[in-house]
Amino acid sequence: MVDDFSPYSIELYQSIKDFKLKILFYGPKERPISKLNINLLLEDAKRVWTSWLYPFQIFRQAWRDGIDILHLQLEFNTFGSPIALLLVPIMQLLLKFAKIRIVITLHTVFPRSSFKPPYEITYFLSFRKVATLTVLQLFLIIFYQLLHTLADKIIVHSPIFKRILKADYKAPESKIAVIEMGIDFSPIADLSQEKLAKMKSKFHNRRIILFFGAVSPRKGLEYLIQAFSQIKTKYPEYALAIAGNSPPYFKQYTDKLKTFAQKIGLQLEKDVFFLGSVREEQLPYLLTISEVMVFPYLALYGMSSALGRVVKYKKPIIATRIPAFTSILANGRTALLVPPRNVEALKNALCKLMSSGPLRKFLSENLVKDLKRYSWGSVAQKTHKLYLDILSR
Repeated sequence: MVDDFSPYSIELYQSIKDFKLKILFYGPKERPISKLNINLLLEDAKRVWTSWLYPFQIFRQAWRDGIDILHLQLEFNTFGSPIALLLVPIMQLLLKFAKIRIVITLHTVFPRSSFKPPYEITYFLSFRKVATLTVLQLFLIIFYQLLHTLADKIIVHSPIFKRILKADYKAPESKIAVIEMGIDFSPIADLSQEKLAKMKSKFHNRRIILFFGAVSPRKGLEYLIQAFSQIKTKYPEYALAIAGNSPPYFKQYTDKLKTFAQKIGLQLEKDVFFLGSVREEQLPYLLTISEVMVFPYLALYGMSSALGRVVKYKKPIIATRIPAFTSILANGRTALLVPPRNVEALKNALCKLMSSGPLRKFLSENLVKDLKRYSWGSVAQKTHKLYLDILSR
């Protein structure tokens, strides 16, 4: 398995290594600078590759280890700069030469419609010139087609993304497998009451509405901040916390959010807290004391790994009505779903949850019950079966 120590790969590796197949993990020699989860590591991983030499380094290690299948977990910043993706087909050709089967999990699939007005692709990138976007679209068409042509199997996390690969990039149905994004249902470790109290005091013992994840323009945080500003007087016992860093190509975005929050009357470190990156050992405390989780995304062309990490804490969720969420969340049963970019709808959903304990309990209990089918054990089992099917050919 090849990745850069993302939460997804670590969970899958730890869940699948108990099966009969021998699983190796090829990680980077040094973590790519564009990645945010700097404290997620695997002690038994092999440090194999660097951002610009990875095709040859991974091929050499795979040849030495005599592996049968190489499973690549692919995001657009897996190898650091998105430009480094140009080298993926070279790695595939080398592996094909060695008769090593190739499985690629595509964690992001951009539809061609994202390059048309309102140009949703720009939520993921720092440039907006139409000419540049045209070149990028051409690159993605060629890139996706090379990926599925040279791979033995492509994994996506939802039938939605399978349809995109087929319709927009001519991928044959036989090449695509749908294996859902895993959700963590492992037991929550016993938490120190002293540390819980310390975490609460950080927010002046106010009740917390939490956003958790990478902070970037596609997350719609301006709308969440504006919605919260309109109800803070009615619910003074609540505060808004935003946990996560911005990737390097949007490094000024958090500062813009802080300026915007102050401009509309919110006080930093009193009404709204920008927490930056939260250490892994602190995350259970933050999620435990939070009362409502909000995912106000404008666009998402994969599945939310942040959502997969918070479900077991049994918190009610507000999310936007985009395919990545509507494919797994049921409005009014497991979450409250609102249109993206709609401050009024977001405000009303917040008010519903803040004013109704029974509704919060109803949503959170159904969330855990309905999403059990996406456990990491289930994902590992499906992935293991896919490996066996490929090896049997």
